[in-house]
Amino acid sequence: MSQFLPPTELPLPSHLEHLSPTEYLSHLVEIADKYNEFTSLHIVHFLSRNFWDMIDPEWQQALMEPESEDEFIDDMLNLASRYECKSSWPESLKAYVEEMKTTQLPSFDPEQFNTDHLSCTIDRHLLSGMSEKKAHEVETLSMLIKHVAEATDMTSIIDLGAGQGYLSRMLALQHGLHVLGVDADEIQTCGAKFFQGKAEKSIKGKKIRALVATEEDPTEAIAKEKERQSHLNHVTQMITLENIPTLLADWTDTSRWNYREVPAKSWMICGLHTCGDLAPTIIRLFQGSPEIGGMISVGCCYHWLTEEKDAQGTYHFPMSTTLIDRGYKLGPTLRMLACQAPGRWETQREATVKSFKHNFYRTMLQKIMVDKGLATIKVAPVVGRMNHKRDFASFPVYVKAALRRFDLSGTITDEEAIEFEAKARQDGQYRKMIILWTLRIMLSPIIESIILVDRWVYLKDTLPNAKICMWPLFDKVASPRNVVIAALKEGTNPIH
Repeated sequence: MSQFLPPTELPLPSHLEHLSPTEYLSHLVEIADKYNEFTSLHIVHFLSRNFWDMIDPEWQQALMEPESEDEFIDDMLNLASRYECKSSWPESLKAYVEEMKTTQLPSFDPEQFNTDHLSCTIDRHLLSGMSEKKAHEVETLSMLIKHVAEATDMTSIIDLGAGQGYLSRMLALQHGLHVLGVDADEIQTCGAKFFQGKAEKSIKGKKIRALVATEEDPTEAIAKEKERQSHLNHVTQMITLENIPTLLADWTDTSRWNYREVPAKSWMICGLHTCGDLAPTIIRLFQGSPEIGGMISVGCCYHWLTEEKDAQGTYHFPMSTTLIDRGYKLGPTLRMLACQAPGRWETQREATVKSFKHNFYRTMLQKIMVDKGLATIKVAPVVGRMNHKRDFASFPVYVKAALRRFDLSGTITDEEAIEFEAKARQDGQYRKMIILWTLRIMLSPIIESIILVDRWVYLKDTLPNAKICMWPLFDKVASPRNVVIAALKEGTNPIH
């Protein structure tokens, strides 16, 4: 199975390979703490709290060198996405950039993490509803699951957090695995069943047409195909360590799966972009359930992670005793920072520049409100989601729309808004905000690495004899949350 999983269970940055995973986790935390001023700030307070002053004056001068707007934006996008520095920049700034680049978990590298064996062509009947990004993820992850499942005889799959069933359908209808899709939301389950029905009808029709075209007397084969039961079932249930044995026992019954000779010896639990607490839940279900021998999971949505003990007295973050014993917390600001995708800034230039503009509007509004006594310097009122086309047409339009939400209409005039924006831009505040934002966003992969390595260390501490691999499976630009954890308990060695 070496061709399916990387040779190193937890690949570390090359200059940090002398560290143990636990030592590496502690090192990541030290880096995050070292730059706490950057990580803990909210950009909305940039002007009202004068965050520009926290940047080294030498860095300020270098990054504010006179150049066109397009050239400046290019510099910032290249810095965030490529870690590119100008030769004229201070050595201390270059050192910061290098530290951010080389401390995080290794990014996707086709030469180091070969994915050639994970490519396939998704049946067009399964593509319904999939974006290009989702198709890339489903194709790659489903092939990894297929290879590992067949090599270990774990061909019974539980897809937890199955949602609309994209991964489940691929595993069952194209790869022939027996899949139980589970979601806590009945609406999602209904959607998955609807798409499953459409796909199965189309695929059966295709097979029957092929039989008619190739068989001299296809009657018996057609009848058998029409009677063939699905390899895929969906249920709505909130899964816990207490109820999963019953669920899996029910679905290990061969009578539920037609054309199945024997049940697989154990289950594999999987998830694609398991949101928030669902990723650590899958890890704990794998760790604590004898019926589950394998796990393959890609997490996401770190901002939805909870950091307090749940009803069972367990944490979703941190999970490892390394961080629990030191009372380590990220907090909502750092969890949100972990969700950012600086690697996409360059390829999504228009969206990135639009985001700069929107956040500059918000920080200008906060400064005016503080100056006029409409808000405190400590707490920024929450504007909420706004209409990108209508509400951001200009700064005065934005101010009006935001003030309506605060029941403060008329407290800031159009003239005041226009005058403030002109002065702020003249003072270079737009570029200054972008510079701080860029320097801060470069810490995003460090925070994400803390969350991911914490999960790996937890698994290795609690299952020391298990094979636990964690590596970047998807291209980070195509899919920013690209790290997969694949784990096999002792005794689930390849059967061939």
